Amino acid sequence: MPDAGVDVPVEDPGDPPPFAVGEGDHAGIAVVDITPVITETFTDLNGDFEFDGCRYDPTASDGGCDEPFDDANGNGEFDAVFIGGYGPLRPAQEVHDPIEVRALVLARGDSYLALVSMDLVGLGIDRTVEARNRLGEKGWNTDKIVISSSHNHAGPDVRGLWGNPEPGEIWPGASPAYNASVVDAIVQAVEMAADSVEPVQVRMGAVRLRDQSEWFNGRHFGGKNPGDKVHGLMNDIRDPVIVSDQVFALQAVRPDGSTVATLVNQAGHPEVTGEKHNVISSDWVHYMRVHLEDKLGGRAMFLPECLGGMQSALGGYAPMVDENGQWRMTKDETGADVPEMKKEDSPEFAHAIGVHIADAAMAALKDGDDVQLDPFTVAVAPMYVPVDNGAYQLLFKLGLFDVDPALVVVDPGLCPGKDPNNPLHPGCVPDETWRIQLGPATIATAPGEVLPELFWGLPTDDPRWDAESKDPKQRGSVDGRDSAYFPQHPPACDATTFAECSNEIDLGDCNCRKLHDWPYRIAMDPAAIPIKDLMDTKYRLLIGNAGDHLGYIIPDSDFHTLVSFFSEFSDADHYEETVSASITFAVKLLAAQISLSK
Repeated sequence: MPDAGVDVPVEDPGDPPPFAVGEGDHAGIAVVDITPVITETFTDLNGDFEFDGCRYDPTASDGGCDEPFDDANGNGEFDAVFIGGYGPLRPAQEVHDPIEVRALVLARGDSYLALVSMDLVGLGIDRTVEARNRLGEKGWNTDKIVISSSHNHAGPDVRGLWGNPEPGEIWPGASPAYNASVVDAIVQAVEMAADSVEPVQVRMGAVRLRDQSEWFNGRHFGGKNPGDKVHGLMNDIRDPVIVSDQVFALQAVRPDGSTVATLVNQAGHPEVTGEKHNVISSDWVHYMRVHLEDKLGGRAMFLPECLGGMQSALGGYAPMVDENGQWRMTKDETGADVPEMKKEDSPEFAHAIGVHIADAAMAALKDGDDVQLDPFTVAVAPMYVPVDNGAYQLLFKLGLFDVDPALVVVDPGLCPGKDPNNPLHPGCVPDETWRIQLGPATIATAPGEVLPELFWGLPTDDPRWDAESKDPKQRGSVDGRDSAYFPQHPPACDATTFAECSNEIDLGDCNCRKLHDWPYRIAMDPAAIPIKDLMDTKYRLLIGNAGDHLGYIIPDSDFHTLVSFFSEFSDADHYEETVSASITFAVKLLAAQISLSK
């Protein structure tokens, strides 16, 4: 990680890798199991999947302690493994499939890169930096190690947020011992992958899910999916409905044609098993990997793309598949064969999503290109993200987050956003963003969940977008309106600008929680451009949650400043602001990527 005083990109110095590499492209992959061991469970008397007991009362004998737990080690405390995702206090009772760290090492000549994927909601910067520094002590250039979390909502809590975050009853959901073991696993996986590097032919391809089947798109986007606004299997719950549905695939193949590794990059939240369970799982990513490994051989891994705003199959419909990954068919009212469509969050639904994404990855590779990883460049730029979110400030102060307070930067030259009049404001988190070129592919990274318009831009090729973006009277899905991009817009807000609404809860009959910027922009700065426009290669992609997970990265022009983790805004259309570090997050990311593109 660059020194805190560095404010310019750090270019790839081209030092040789700390492992043997011959001529041409090389790849190695490794898998390390980090499935948590569940030693204590609870009795869910009311069947709500949440622990309604007390942390230090195994028998639930005290008033208000309604559910007992199994105190296996006799220490009088519930040593729960909390699931990181959805609401708090959801302890794991069993394991459905493994939680893993997977590392892919790519190398060509003196250039190399380690890409690490974890089946976690989001490991913090101090842990990822520790792993990189430990590898640095073994000869690695730490800037050539990119560590990302899939944002899995069915894995163990590693941030601390999913225990009990209520002030006065703080119970961190993360286990420092478990998180330390994850750091060990990252180091182990990277070293194992490096030890296994071998000559390969690399193949790349990319497709859009919207183009794979008419059943992947709803009525608004020319398809047959029962969900009107489903687009490329994605169901964006935040207006505007802009999805990122690219599936990028990279395959490394031995000279004999057998597969070493398959890497998939896609935007959907791994959250489709839902919240009505107490089961550890890697969600649809598990089924994607199994399907790819069954069809192609080798090992598969996943890196998330634009996760924000809300890129997810959850809440939409998808064609179901059988145990072999074949579509399940049924009859419609005319007797014609049609796919069996479901939307229920479940392992069955997760299986279907994983298979569809794996099939799209294989389609991308079939129509893709055999490439060389030349040029092979890695550059990184620092970012200093102020922790302006009031809930983050409070929970940080109360020790909920698994983070080292010494990490935070308070130097006003690096952190001008620190409020000197707010004793809770910790300062800025020192983060990073990478720009990587692997032959015909350029990769950007972000330390959080990027809204897709910040990377891909706006759908300006659709006339409906031009109309709905500029004129709020074209928005909404009531009073005869049929908006594709802004279906949640309230007509009572037709005459209200977002600037007027952004510091209010309600303006007359206008519910400010449903209004979005108009005309819609990716930034207040009219000169701002999406990150992909800074790239000139055939393949362009983003790795989200890379190095850190600081929440959503939202256009500052559409950021509602009154939202709060503890307020009624948490279930409104500006929910993402409740778990975003700062209104300036997107601005800083765009500026850093511009610096890397020069």
